[in-house]
Amino acid sequence: MKNFLDSAKFGEQLRRALEAKRDEIETLPRFKEKRFRTDSGADFLLFWNHRYPHSTMAENTARNWVLGRRFPLKSNWPLLTHLVGKTEAWLRGWEDDEAASRSSVEAAEVLPPYAEEDKPRRRRELIDEIGDKLQQLRSLE
Repeated sequence: MKNFLDSAKFGEQLRRALEAKRDEIETLPRFKEKRFRTDSGADFLLFWNHRYPHSTMAENTARNWVLGRRFPLKSNWPLLTHLVGKTEAWLRGWEDDEAASRSSVEAAEVLPPYAEEDKPRRRRELIDEIGDKLQQLRSLE
């Protein structure tokens, strides 16, 4: 019973994290016409595949995550925390929002697998992420 409640909390937290990323997600071509649904496994899978084109996931797996039916495999946690910008502890409901808003090494250090031709794109993504972090730091001054 406890694992079910824990996974339900995970699903709720994942949907909250996706809601916080809605503006970024809805820039994807698929969501220009149709609004992103945080409780849709198919919509989550499109976002995942956009960020991690060389990672495979079944739509059923994505649905189970967003609906809080299952936890990710250990190997998927780093990719998921990187994708939504939250720690595993926050996604599991073990951390409050204030703790999750602090910079997370766990979420920042993961590099998804990229093919040789994707390395220039990944470099640009990392430069953009660094720029975003610098802006956040400047806003704190």
